[in-house]
Amino acid sequence: MFGAFFRFELWYWLRGFMLYVFLLINAVLAFSATYSDNVRIGGSLDNAYRNAPHVIQTFYAVMGLVCCLMTTAFVNSAATRDFSCQTSGLIFCKPIGRLSYLLGRFFGATLTASLPLLGVSLGIILAGWGPGNDPERWGSISWSAHLWGYLVFGLPNTVFLGALIFALATLFRSTIVSFLGVILLMVGYSVSASLLTDLDNQRLAGLLDPFGIRTFGLESRYWTVAEKNAQYVTLTGLLLWNRVIWLGAGLLILAVSCWRFSFSERVSRGRSAADLGSRRTRPRRRWTTA
Repeated sequence: MFGAFFRFELWYWLRGFMLYVFLLINAVLAFSATYSDNVRIGGSLDNAYRNAPHVIQTFYAVMGLVCCLMTTAFVNSAATRDFSCQTSGLIFCKPIGRLSYLLGRFFGATLTASLPLLGVSLGIILAGWGPGNDPERWGSISWSAHLWGYLVFGLPNTVFLGALIFALATLFRSTIVSFLGVILLMVGYSVSASLLTDLDNQRLAGLLDPFGIRTFGLESRYWTVAEKNAQYVTLTGLLLWNRVIWLGAGLLILAVSCWRFSFSERVSRGRSAADLGSRRTRPRRRWTTA
């Protein structure tokens, strides 16, 4: 049953247009930030190559924060679709398992939500073919940096954020609550930036970053221009522990949401009272025989 829900969720988004619109938006942003100095993602490029591995992974780390609302659109829809479309009664009357249903929905939507981040690689690669480029500012394509950027930042950030959204959506079954939760997360992250930079223990500040942006900055802060043009981070050291902590937090949130989930539809208290009153005052039908 897990595979059926997972394939349905994936196919549902692949045949729509929203996935490709988000992919195009990210590609345009990455293209603009790579091709022109007027658009910046995560700071200036300095003297490094415009398509340097360090630039690629910086874009992937920062775009994980930018794409929060995109991820919300996918995951919230997967969690609340059966209730908002009033198809829950048809689906839940079948002998389906709770984990198969929830995990199939979650992983299908989360994988889909991570695909628009591939627009970062698409935009950077296309920018290298743009007219008027200075050959001295462009290096060869580092496919490994693109892959590790997605695996280290793109996918883990989407899983953590998706788990948080999925928990809010299954608990409250409200699109407004899901988007408000993500907005509060983004605001809280921005506010905590100044607090964490004041910490004497920079290692602790790096571990407390759910998106790994500051962690990546700490890992590469002493890199020279030559190192930025050639090196990229993988799952080692402080960055590995950061990813383990926040992936574990996301999976813990997902486990709690699965435990608290109920197949029954929630009815507001006012509506319940009204229905109960109408049932009490409804006249009984009398049957007569001729």
